Amino acid sequence: MNTAFRKPLPGTQLDYFDTRTAIEAIRPNAYDALPYVSRVLAEQLVRRCEPALLNDALMEIVGLQRVGPPLKRSTYGRYGYRRCVMGLSEFDPAARERVSWNGGRKVGAKRALKPRQIWAIHFFLDQHGRIRDRALFDLAIAIASFADAIW
Repeated sequence: MNTAFRKPLPGTQLDYFDTRTAIEAIRPNAYDALPYVSRVLAEQLVRRCEPALLNDALMEIVGLQRVGPPLKRSTYGRYGYRRCVMGLSEFDPAARERVSWNGGRKVGAKRALKPRQIWAIHFFLDQHGRIRDRALFDLAIAIASFADAIW
């Protein structure tokens, strides 16, 4: 436990961790600009982080420096920043092996169903008692057929 910013609460025998003082020692008035989640993280760091690492960790939260490997813009490619923000990092080994939901499939518009294919789908859904799926399929067919008339 870190005791550098531990202060007594006036009028009691309790102590508290002064996160505001720790953040503003790095950058004045930075605590008020932090979002709530960053304030909670900073408080946890002030309580539990090793004293040697505390300043670097708080500087990363305030945004003055990045701790860890430097980010290379060229390695992210065209949409790399979005991949990083969305939780897909180049440093995550599982992300490299993960296949996208439409990997290897043809994307875009498909050919229209033929009447025989529609009949076959109806027959299959009726045979297996999938009433809900049959209703949704009928709705999709109705919407698709009326879409041409509307547009």
